[in-house]
Amino acid sequence: MADQYNRAKDSTSDAAERTKQYGQEKKDSASDAAERTKQYGQEKTGQAQGMTESAQQKAAEAARAAREKASQATEATKGVGQSAAEKASQATQTAKEKASQATQTAQEKAQQGKEGTGSFLQQAGEKVKGATQSAMEALKHPLGGGNEGDDNK
Repeated sequence: MADQYNRAKDSTSDAAERTKQYGQEKKDSASDAAERTKQYGQEKTGQAQGMTESAQQKAAEAARAAREKASQATEATKGVGQSAAEKASQATQTAKEKASQATQTAQEKAQQGKEGTGSFLQQAGEKVKGATQSAMEALKHPLGGGNEGDDNK
């Protein structure tokens, strides 16, 4: 029995040793896996940081390009606004000149009309004067009869 006991003890001791070795192998394997996972995580973190930096640089470049385009658009708009203002000023000046010419023409025509009216009135006055003189003569010499010496009476 002692022999069985010793064999069982040895067998148990061997099993414990194998279990200890198996546990150590698994511990080492888990440690290696953890280290590989850690390295993989660091590698991916570095890649992500590089991508983030690249994205930040691209965003900064895009923002700069957008500001430049906006500035160019602003300048172009100012140029269009100035051009429109110049065209409006020219149109206003042209309208003033045409209004001045129209006023001048109207004044000239009014003067001509005034002169024409004066001439008409003068002619009408002369006709009225002539008609009045004729009427006076007719009153002085009724029915065509009369003495030429009667004018002195």
